[in-house]
Amino acid sequence: MNASSDAPLAGQSILVVEDAYLIAADVGRTLKRAGALVVGPVAYIQQALDAIQSAAIDAAVLDVNLDGVLSFPVATELERRSIPYLFTTGYEHWSLPDRWRRVIRIDKPFSQSDLVGALGRMLGPVVVPKDGEAN
Repeated sequence: MNASSDAPLAGQSILVVEDAYLIAADVGRTLKRAGALVVGPVAYIQQALDAIQSAAIDAAVLDVNLDGVLSFPVATELERRSIPYLFTTGYEHWSLPDRWRRVIRIDKPFSQSDLVGALGRMLGPVVVPKDGEAN
């Protein structure tokens, strides 16, 4: 069964790393409405690293600046584990270090459809096996 347009992220476990409570809550609600399983939200680097260690994560949404601390260590760990992620930020593309400029970036403020669309493109079509079928 393919993900429907009502639940384009069905069954995908998405880590949310965001320090602004209202944005984190909104992102969480948006992802849940899109069918995702939300891990977090978490607001600190160590919380994010702990979540990556303890939960099966399919993708992540990272705020670049977490109360003055850049989230690049989290991005590095996600890359090490081959987990796709995107950045949400108010920073201009050119202001990010070269290594991070290739990462999908959604400018704040962003719409729900921008976020879900970017994650959907990043993850590709979701296929849920029928009972008894192997992945």
